[in-house]
Amino acid sequence: QDITKSKQAEETLKEQVLLQKQLSQIAETVPGMICSFQLEKEGRTSMPYTSPALTDIYGLSAAALAQDATPLFARFHQDDLAWVQQTIEESARTMEPWHAEYRYHHPQKGERWIEGHSRPQEQPDGSILWHGFIQDITEKKHAEQAQIQLEAQLRQAQKMDSIGRLAGGIADDFNNLLTVIQMYADLMYAKMDKEDPLRPKLVQIRRASERASDLTRQLLAFSRKQIMTTAVINLNE
Repeated sequence: QDITKSKQAEETLKEQVLLQKQLSQIAETVPGMICSFQLEKEGRTSMPYTSPALTDIYGLSAAALAQDATPLFARFHQDDLAWVQQTIEESARTMEPWHAEYRYHHPQKGERWIEGHSRPQEQPDGSILWHGFIQDITEKKHAEQAQIQLEAQLRQAQKMDSIGRLAGGIADDFNNLLTVIQMYADLMYAKMDKEDPLRPKLVQIRRASERASDLTRQLLAFSRKQIMTTAVINLNE
């Protein structure tokens, strides 16, 4: 008998097995997880295929999600769950690629940041099947947050530097005015009779100008134009 078709089928099967092995090897070496996600017409979700990285990323077994993805969604951050489900529904409606970043509570690692990319395909039974890639981006998110904090600190330092420059300029000009006030107060005080009733008022002017000079020294210290000296003080006093 002619067994050509049987031999062709055997060769096709061998090629498929070899391809499956190659894909499995690739799935084991990629830094994230390769997976399939299915949304049926009645709303039930499942993950028919997941690569070995599933346990590391989600802390769940493939068997737990093969028929029902509910255990996966149960560990989503409560502030992200509704939004992620909305992105899935939107991708199913428009047949556009799905992408989302969300927080997930890993059984062993605690809260993690997860990023997913996948492309939907409509199936003959009316369900939608996504094939995609999932990865843990927690370290990336922490680095981004640290960068944001550093940028905020830099902006604050720049603000303080600007304020310091402004304070230094004001202090210099104000100190010049105080010098004039103190000089004329001293001259008037020296020329007045000791019994002059205005003489005590000049003393008050002098004291007020000295207090103002102390304030300018503080402004100069704030602007780093003057060396600050530390001293032990008694808070009770």
